[in-house]
Amino acid sequence: MNSRQNINTKIDECIKELNQLVQKGDLLQAIKKAEYYISQSSRNFELLQKYAFLHELTGNIEIAGLLNISLQYYFPQRFEAKVALLNFCFRNQQLKKVANKLKQWRAKYGREKQFIESEIKLLKTLWKYDEAKAITEQYIQQFPKEAFGYLQLLNISSNSRPNNYRQILESIVQKKPTIQHGFRVQRTLNQVKSTYVNTFQPDTYLQFTYHENTQQQLKSYFIKNAPEEDKKLQYVFIKPLNIRAIRALATTAIFSQYIHQKLLAYIDEHQQWKTYQLIKEYLAITTKNMGITSQPEKLHPQPNKKVDIVYAWCDNNDPNFRTKLNRLLGETVQRASSSNDKFRYQQIGEIKLSLLSVQQYFPQVNHIYIVTNQQQFDVSFLKPSFQNKIRFVDHTEIMPKNLTDRGVFNSNLIETFVWKIPGLNECFLYLNDDVILGDDLKNEHLFNTENVPFTTLIPHHFEKHKVTKDLLALTPETAFWQPCMFNAHRQFIKHFKVEPHLGPLHQIMIMTKSSCRELFNLMKPTWQQAFFKDAIRGNNSVYTVMMYNWYALLKGYQVLGPYHLYRRRSLYFHNEIYAENVATIREVKPLFYCLNYIADAISKKLMKELIGDLIS
Repeated sequence: MNSRQNINTKIDECIKELNQLVQKGDLLQAIKKAEYYISQSSRNFELLQKYAFLHELTGNIEIAGLLNISLQYYFPQRFEAKVALLNFCFRNQQLKKVANKLKQWRAKYGREKQFIESEIKLLKTLWKYDEAKAITEQYIQQFPKEAFGYLQLLNISSNSRPNNYRQILESIVQKKPTIQHGFRVQRTLNQVKSTYVNTFQPDTYLQFTYHENTQQQLKSYFIKNAPEEDKKLQYVFIKPLNIRAIRALATTAIFSQYIHQKLLAYIDEHQQWKTYQLIKEYLAITTKNMGITSQPEKLHPQPNKKVDIVYAWCDNNDPNFRTKLNRLLGETVQRASSSNDKFRYQQIGEIKLSLLSVQQYFPQVNHIYIVTNQQQFDVSFLKPSFQNKIRFVDHTEIMPKNLTDRGVFNSNLIETFVWKIPGLNECFLYLNDDVILGDDLKNEHLFNTENVPFTTLIPHHFEKHKVTKDLLALTPETAFWQPCMFNAHRQFIKHFKVEPHLGPLHQIMIMTKSSCRELFNLMKPTWQQAFFKDAIRGNNSVYTVMMYNWYALLKGYQVLGPYHLYRRRSLYFHNEIYAENVATIREVKPLFYCLNYIADAISKKLMKELIGDLIS
């Protein structure tokens, strides 16, 4: 048997060797080995597919793309080659290619399981939730033992925000025993029901070599334990780490400065990991200046530590408000997001919980301004002395008449003007009404030792927002959330020739009025062209509060805050809350937490318990 025949008979062993090299971080060696095996073998699908994926891991996306395309020509009858290309396009956010290929292959392969899976993933990404749900339910009937359908149904239901989401979870629990790999569904359910409830005991070693839940366990550990306890995890770095461990650590190091520093030292000592795209991205967004200079020409310390709070608030239960909103929803071309827009304006009393938490944990607040659209609410649930700090501010006080005459229901647009509130202090906190304080908010959380305000932005990789272009090309009638981030990033780079790697925490935003004013005046001509026409959030919107923070960092009005502490001490609940969540809030006392959208009766009852904690 010659060398070529010998290689062909041992493809499985070759793939296994390549996988072992990948696990150890020897990615370049794996590519060389793959090239050798390919040169010694006749054309083998698995080997060529692995070779393409190795290039993708290094960040050679163009080469990996060409290799995946070439598989279609080498193996025209193998649907696996087409699946490989679809998965590559999904991973790299090339949605137009996915859509085109699905259309091209539908007649021949439309009944294939993996083809249906790709259709579901695409529809979900395009926010076509009703269509995605219908196909997913058909998929579950056809493949009742596959975990994929149940996981997608969970995700679709979560993002479409039905009022019966809790019942959907329970129905999936009942079906779970029939599912192959059912632990994946159960793990997802557990994470939903018990978000950040600790599952990691300090005396138990994490299974870094194979444990699929390592990342969630690390998050739980960091949330539940003080930073000084991180040193108990020193054992993690004693022996060589595999790719899963590296991925888990790179994802969760944002919670822990100690783990971040240990990981950087480990990467420096084991240079082979720097060939991985995930590590390149990690290093790019965790450099000292996060893409913005850490040494501006001049720092601007505050004359005092007075801090105001600004809320943007509305109540969709108000008939006048609904009439105005419905009129605008009827006018806008972008109708596909109308149902999501209505969710955005619903109120269940989060503002009451938020204000009570400020009264409890930040009583030194100077003034509280609540920006509304000709609305108010009774604040008698607060102490009389605290009520005196509150003033309602109508849109007409801070926004141009040409905007308010039509009506503004775009939170991004409203946020753009909050710095114009008469009497607003130089340093202020901007809060959504669903952001709650869970512990004492101190000056050390807001200012450095020189009295310069922090920013609560955290490391963020904006490469993932490049999907915006394909989203808008495929469904321009849908108003997505991604464009406001994408537009802000693109405009800032164009104007200042600096690429920020900092994004929002979805919690409190520390702001400075001077930086807002200066950036507003610089960007107003650009924003007037399209953004200011988005009375309801649309695809021209810009996340200006994030841009204000970038500019503040650039000009020295603010400095990078202790983002490990902010991330570690914040909780976020997407749909509903459970008793486990309330217990966690009470136990760990997060600095702040967000109840993003809770509509079911049980969640509302639990929120009332949290309110009761602050009143009693």
